[in-house]
Parts: sequence; structure tokens; C-alpha cells
Amino acid sequence: MNVYFGGTMYQDIGSQLPQSAVHRSASLYDTINHPVHIEPGTLFDRLYGHVANPLVNTVHHQAIKDLGRDLEVFARSEDGFIEAFGYTKEAAGKVMGVQWHPEFSQTQKGILLDENLILNVFIEHARQHRN
Repeated sequence: MNVYFGGTMYQDIGSQLPQSAVHRSASLYDTINHPVHIEPGTLFDRLYGHVANPLVNTVHHQAIKDLGRDLEVFARSEDGFIEAFGYTKEAAGKVMGVQWHPEFSQTQKGILLDENLILNVFIEHARQHRN
């Protein structure tokens, strides 16, 4: 999505930025996680601002380098990578992306950010536009 809006990517975090935190591990796979910083005033602040130490899983080797036009950052990793973003030309949450895998959240249930909160936002937008 970021590339569609003119953004750029790090194609491989480990080789391009070896000093960064581990964002992918074959042996740990969907059990590895890291903290994220929620950007104030964003949709994710409204959804997750109450969470004291927000954690997400991390199963990726690519990352956003330069954010595309009309996109806003919702969350960043401790090493500065954009972990969640949304499109500013639509209602909050109608078009958004996350770097983690919400569908893997059952592996670490109760530890990671509640994936149902972003899923519910998506479902509500779908309900409003189903006809």
C-alpha cells in the first residue's frame, strides 16, 4: 500500500540496517514480539492508547522507508520503523495497514495488542458500504 502511494521500502531490514532490532526469526517465527509506540491523536491512540506496554508480533524482513503521500503513521517500533499507518483521505481506519500479523495473534493471546479492535473498525466500514 505504501508503494502505491509513492512510498519506498527497505527490502531486507537485516542486510540494509543490521543495527536494527530483530524483526524476523525462523526459529521463533510467530512467537517473537516487540513494543510499539502509538502516535498521539491517531486512530490507534483511540484504540490502544490505554495499553501501558503495547506489543505486536514481528514476522517481517521488509519495512517502510519513506511514507507515501496522504498516509499518516499510527505506530512505530522502538527502532523507528513504521508499524501501522492509515490513509488520510478516507474515514479513519477505512484504509490502513499494519506491519505485524493480526491473524497470528492467537499464538500470544493476551500479550499482544487486541487484533479485534482493528478488525472491528474494518468490519464497521464494510457494513456502511455493503450496499
